Amino acid sequence: ELGRNGDDNERSILAKALKPIDRALLLNHIGMTNHRKNYESYVLPMVNKAWLTMTIPDKPTSPNQKYPTTLKDCLVLALLQRKPA
Repeated sequence: ELGRNGDDNERSILAKALKPIDRALLLNHIGMTNHRKNYESYVLPMVNKAWLTMTIPDKPTSPNQKYPTTLKDCLVLALLQRKPA
């Protein structure tokens, strides 16, 4: 379930991460700087919920780490973006 206060940011992150993207670009996309606290507040919770995956899961702090949206969440995103009839 999307968080009430973070709905727009989470939707925006999911949409941006349809292709693997690094954390700096993800955070910049929602108007945040690439600081650890912002990563822990916005990106990491989505990884923990399995909404995003890591391209190098055995090295979470790798500078080459990217975050793609999972297939399941591509479908969730599509449903969230649908307008009610």
